[in-house]
Amino acid sequence: MLDAGVAAWMSATGPWFDETSALTRVITLGGHHVILFWVAVAAVATLLSAAVLTANFTTVGRAAGTVLTAAIGLSVVALAGLASVLALAATVVLLVSVLGRAVR
Repeated sequence: MLDAGVAAWMSATGPWFDETSALTRVITLGGHHVILFWVAVAAVATLLSAAVLTANFTTVGRAAGTVLTAAIGLSVVALAGLASVLALAATVVLLVSVLGRAVR
């Protein structure tokens, strides 16, 4: 579901992320929102085909395992920008809380 969300997000706001600042370009993996959109679409398609090949992920053969591995790799790439923003936000919260206690 997150891959479909990334695809929708990139089609709606991708150009804005590319053009606004260097920080927002991180979300689109360096200002490449079109490539990120298609990687997310490929991840969704690959996950859907993996679900069919594995009988809803209950049995995994050699070919299905390869497709599933490719789907996971595409998902990781599609979600990398979002993960970096979440990591940045978590780091800021941690620093503010540590500095807040040090000042007290």
